[in-house]
Amino acid sequence: APPGYRPTDILKEAKNVVVVGLELLRAVVDTTPSREFAIHYDTANQLLNQLAYQVALYLSRRGYRAVPIPASKPADLKAFRGDLSHKHAAVEAGMGEFGRNNLLLTPQFGPRVRLVSLVTDAPLESGSRREIGLCRPDRCDSACWKICPPQAFFPEEPRNDKQKCFGYRGQKGEELGYDFACALCMKVCPAPGALHRTKEGIV
Repeated sequence: APPGYRPTDILKEAKNVVVVGLELLRAVVDTTPSREFAIHYDTANQLLNQLAYQVALYLSRRGYRAVPIPASKPADLKAFRGDLSHKHAAVEAGMGEFGRNNLLLTPQFGPRVRLVSLVTDAPLESGSRREIGLCRPDRCDSACWKICPPQAFFPEEPRNDKQKCFGYRGQKGEELGYDFACALCMKVCPAPGALHRTKEGIV
């Protein structure tokens, strides 16, 4: 991470970052863009913030220091980043990998997760990065790139133009009258968790 956004910039004695993920309901994700998804998105963030607080409190009562990092805001809107990247921390912890849509892809839920982190000096056993191979453009024909209204993805990179992305979200939010969370790239991703179950198995 760049200077100013590292765990030790938040807690000097940091030894670990704990990452918590929460599944987003597929039925609600399928409604996006909608008020229902925007509220679901905010509700998940609130629950994650509460979970991070509870874990930090648990560690604190055992003599360790822990600082929860909010799931969403506040963030540096000029640099388009939070105080700590939950997605990068989750990848390093082995929870999943980056997809071409710049989202964390998990084996259980695909990209349909929200994350929160906390920085602690507790000497915990760490997970490790792993390559899972969930993002397969040959399977989806880069559906996330094609559906993106502001065309905010960079060719051949798991990275997006955050200025374009946030600019579009702000514009649509003003039009619709609520804090707009787009997530169309999440909606169309066929990574595990997007697939449906049948009696014969997962399709």
